[in-house]
Amino acid sequence: SNYNIEILCVKKDEVNAYAMPGGYMVVYDGILKKMKSEEELAGLLAHEFSHISLKHTLKSTFNSIGFAALLQIIFGGFDESVIGLLGNQTEQLRQLHYSRTLEQEADENGFNLMKQQQLNPNGMINLFERLKAESTDMIPSILSTHPLPAERINYIQALINKDKYVVKNNQSLDVIFKKLKSQEE
Repeated sequence: SNYNIEILCVKKDEVNAYAMPGGYMVVYDGILKKMKSEEELAGLLAHEFSHISLKHTLKSTFNSIGFAALLQIIFGGFDESVIGLLGNQTEQLRQLHYSRTLEQEADENGFNLMKQQQLNPNGMINLFERLKAESTDMIPSILSTHPLPAERINYIQALINKDKYVVKNNQSLDVIFKKLKSQEE
């Protein structure tokens, strides 16, 4: 990445993390409390790092601006009319699909980063299993900004099954994870 990565841990029970432009990651300690292994932490960080290195936030912003500009050219601007409302709703649905596509790309890139570092990518599956257990939403996939946890689990499992890789224990990651877990107590 062209950025120095900075991770901000927010003390909040929310089970969430996200990447921001410029190399910033925000991780809520609610998600850290749910983790049981350093591979889950690596999976989360690899996913969020992927958003940063692939410039997803920037791409989403320009994608949204470009589509809005196109609609304004076609319909002559947005107002409170039916066309304006339709244009806004169409953009929101289009952005949901685009967002799910970027999430899948970040999952795959995160998986590849873990594989390159010889970390167990099953940590990503375990993390998604925890997210699935936490999820109370019954939102259909088409209306979600993220692929459903079950879809993400299946996708990562297919990548794992695709080819062989070497897994090694990473002592420094293990130390970091244990330090994070000890701060919970």
